[in-house]
Amino acid sequence: MTAKILIKSALFITFFMVYLLISTTLTLQAAENFNGIIGISAGYDNNVSLSSEQKGSSFISYRSKLDFRLFPKNPTSELGIFAEGMYRDYFSLEDNYRLRAGGYLTWQMAGGRLIPGIFGDLSAYRDKLNPTDEKNGFTAGAKLDWIASARLTLGIQQSWTYQDYANPSDIYAHRDALPQMQQRALRASAGPPFSPPILFPGNRFVFSQVETNRNEWLSSTSIRGILYLMSELKGEISAEYVKSDFFVYQESYAEKGAFFSLVWTPDKAWEISPLIYVKQFDYNTAPDGIKRDDTERGIGLNISYFFKAFEVFVSMNLTDNNSEIETETYQRTVTQCGMVWSF
Repeated sequence: MTAKILIKSALFITFFMVYLLISTTLTLQAAENFNGIIGISAGYDNNVSLSSEQKGSSFISYRSKLDFRLFPKNPTSELGIFAEGMYRDYFSLEDNYRLRAGGYLTWQMAGGRLIPGIFGDLSAYRDKLNPTDEKNGFTAGAKLDWIASARLTLGIQQSWTYQDYANPSDIYAHRDALPQMQQRALRASAGPPFSPPILFPGNRFVFSQVETNRNEWLSSTSIRGILYLMSELKGEISAEYVKSDFFVYQESYAEKGAFFSLVWTPDKAWEISPLIYVKQFDYNTAPDGIKRDDTERGIGLNISYFFKAFEVFVSMNLTDNNSEIETETYQRTVTQCGMVWSF
């Protein structure tokens, strides 16, 4: 295990040193067009798999982003493309990573008080610990910000996402945690898109539970308001509604969420950001009385110190998910500290 960690760490340090050299060269040659970040952090996640049976691990996380503006001298619009990646290396569990690339366009109207925009991206996620979560996808959307006053900005955003999951899933994997009455109802209600019942010796009916064709359409609508309370303090409140249409209807859901955060900058070098949110998930798994509703609550705190082009930060995030299915009820705490270089 120690050799594995050392080899991975050496490979990623080498990779980021090369990336750093390339980014520095590009920045010197085209400072107006390029900007980006490179970050590294270390921490502990006490429930990596988000399950009632907690499995925790220390980790090192690497992330980078490169943004290229096509017309940097245009003061009334922004047109750009970007690429970003994140790799989380767990010491005692399997790793995961995410890649994303896309583009965006924003422009000003009404003397700069209205700022509409469009955006899109392609993404890929890989997770060796939870392979059923691995997926590829694309997103397209539009947004509109309204600078209502010097202290208030309002915004609305609509996006559509398609996700193609790479691996099959046992959609009834939680059945053993259900009461016996619900288990019987679950077996009795199995129907399309499942296979017909198969008769085994002993006259026992068994239904196919593993679904291989898993894809999902997501529609997300969000509104937000940013209130500049004073020069060093601003608050943001937002609400979202997400509708998931899964090919496997048991995995579809509707989500309602509310978020509130503050950003306090007591001076130019420090930034303190608390966050609180709540989400309500209503799943479509309701065959003959089996229904799943989840309530997720979370709080977080991030403290950053800035000097020159660097940011040093420490953060803690706590999540509590309460589900009507016992195996989906969990708590999670993630703490980490790290450094980010912006160029």
